[in-house]
Amino acid sequence: MAPAFSASLVSVAAFRRVVKTRFPFRFGKSVMTEMPVVSFRVSWLAADGSVFEGVSASGIPPLWFDKRDGKTAVDNERDLHRSVMLATEAYKKAGAGSAWDLHKAVTETLKAALVSEGQAPLAAGFGPAMLEAALVDGICRKLGMPFGDALRAGVFGVPADILSALPAASLDSVALRHTVGLADALTAEDLPAPYGDGLPETLEQVVAVYRPRYFKVKMNGDAAETLPRLLRIAAVLDASPALKAEGYAVTLDGNEQFADFAAFADFLDAVRAEPRLAAFLDKVLWIEQPVRRDASLDPAATASLDRVTSWRPVILDESDGEGDALERGLALGYGGVSSKTCKGLFRSLSHAARLRREHEKTGRAYILSCEDLTTVAVHPVQQDLALAAALGLTHAERNGHHYILPSSFLSPAECRDALAEAPSFYEASGPDGALRVSIADGRFDLTEIVRAHGFGSAIVPDWSVQIPWTSPA
Repeated sequence: MAPAFSASLVSVAAFRRVVKTRFPFRFGKSVMTEMPVVSFRVSWLAADGSVFEGVSASGIPPLWFDKRDGKTAVDNERDLHRSVMLATEAYKKAGAGSAWDLHKAVTETLKAALVSEGQAPLAAGFGPAMLEAALVDGICRKLGMPFGDALRAGVFGVPADILSALPAASLDSVALRHTVGLADALTAEDLPAPYGDGLPETLEQVVAVYRPRYFKVKMNGDAAETLPRLLRIAAVLDASPALKAEGYAVTLDGNEQFADFAAFADFLDAVRAEPRLAAFLDKVLWIEQPVRRDASLDPAATASLDRVTSWRPVILDESDGEGDALERGLALGYGGVSSKTCKGLFRSLSHAARLRREHEKTGRAYILSCEDLTTVAVHPVQQDLALAAALGLTHAERNGHHYILPSSFLSPAECRDALAEAPSFYEASGPDGALRVSIADGRFDLTEIVRAHGFGSAIVPDWSVQIPWTSPA
């Protein structure tokens, strides 16, 4: 094991730009037509006195971090900005240490303070998550090491018992799990006015062009609306010759649409009672966060949760904000949890080790899944996939390429840099020669991403095309 690299925070510069979607995306009660993306240029001081920089970035999907009634997208962004500002102060106060030591010194203490002020746990953890990603990225750049190699070598100071839960090497490719949103076009008849940029727009076209074999299907709380849509989705997938030959798998996302597990269990009973869905439902791997986060970890939910988990595992996503969320979930009978860089890369690593210990104790298989449909080029998607590859997660919900084109918001210099760095992940195609994510046979090729001397990328963003991120008024 290499010695842990020690550093202290010097400064944080935050930037913002807005990306627009090719077409609206509906999930839960939100419809996304545009999304802010925030990027961080962070300077660190090494023990030898040298200063180095790291980069992190994330999209801010509307009303995901905090879905409480009365909250707005502006409220969410204001809370995220405050989390970053207070995380900056906390990292400076913590002084020098390994990336892991600084994470342990800052993250949960800061989250608890912000939650006591009224912030949602996911929003409160955003600042620490972005700074730890920027430190990891900077260390990789400083040492000239890929993220996975540096992680397994002990450079970040991650304890050995956590590292032992990881595979021996990062994956070179990850399968796409294509998300079918609540308003997404399924067939050509759903497209009265096609976008017309040469890329797939309907589920039929996605299946024919990208050839994914994993799908994530969004559900709402209305069985009368959901059942016909599930039947149409199943019909599209079952009509594909490739999927008939190779098979496919599905995950179901409830997006906190249900007040409690009793309501969701009743809904699921209605769905499962439809005989025409039997073959489709046999392909379901797990169900993600069907119940509102304020009710999903209620001990009184155990009996109704058991009604659901007797059929398929249920995993945490939006409820995975507080420090003990996974422990509480496992005690209730949940089957796993999602990994997202915006929740903290060290949180994902800790979850992987915790789930492995639980498996060794019970013999039950537990799920650590890769969920985040809004990651866009360059750093959000490459960092999140580098983490997934290091964790050995074989398929990932990943739809940023479907809703948001890289060349619609990146500068020409960033497009050139991205294509030069990761020609297996991007391509310049179509009549306009625009930069696009390349998906071959349903997979992302991560050959260059897992070998980049940074956290998924060694590219430096074009800061000149972004504006400083300030708290919304």
